[in-house]
Amino acid sequence: MSRFTRIALPLFAVVSLGFSALALANSPVLATVNGKTITQQDYDRFIEENPVGREVDRNEVLSELITRELVYQDATRQSLEKRRDVQQAIESARINVIMGAALEEAVSKPPVTEAELRALYDAEIARLDLTEYRARHILVSDKTEAERIITELDMGGNFAALAQQYSLDSSAENGGDLGWFNPQQMVPEFSRAVIALEQGKYTKNPVQSQFGWHVIQREDSRQGTPPPFDAVRGQLKQIIERQRLNDYLQGLQQKATINVN
Repeated sequence: MSRFTRIALPLFAVVSLGFSALALANSPVLATVNGKTITQQDYDRFIEENPVGREVDRNEVLSELITRELVYQDATRQSLEKRRDVQQAIESARINVIMGAALEEAVSKPPVTEAELRALYDAEIARLDLTEYRARHILVSDKTEAERIITELDMGGNFAALAQQYSLDSSAENGGDLGWFNPQQMVPEFSRAVIALEQGKYTKNPVQSQFGWHVIQREDSRQGTPPPFDAVRGQLKQIIERQRLNDYLQGLQQKATINVN
């Protein structure tokens, strides 16, 4: 895939038809087809734009290039490039390639700097709630049973023992222990209930989710560790590039005179 197709737009796709990062320099000739040369550059560009996901068979690729050239020569001999539908397809492809180049310019120039990445990282970390919770739960199929279990807890029942006895969840064998988790890992109803609980307390009313009815006990909480900068560098760069792309497209819209009939 070409570097020009790196960014996907929601309403249209950018198609590459042969741009390559390879330098346009003299290149060794690998084959000649009716006087037309196929060079190492042609070979490398074909590999770049058509990754096969396995070790490349050089003879197989060269055979493909020769076949393509033969078909192309035959098509031009028949003047198929003058056909109306072919002309329309060529024009559409030309527009897409040029448009793709414009989009790449918009997101990559000037290059994303280390300072931009660091600033975004700091902003994202500041925005995140990194609190993690440890909780137990007992999952049952109906509200009445959940209420009965809460009554047993009110009478001094042991939460872990009741979870082993009644819970339908796989955590039952561990006394309902779910370990440490971030609220985003759980369904919203469950997370809200855990956050609202005091340490060591359990829900006095059953909590319903898509899985059934929960009785939840919050055991502990702690501040989680943010992901290291280097681990999310690529994601940060993508966020900045998407923002640049949005800004570019919005700028074009604002400066344009557009009439929709």
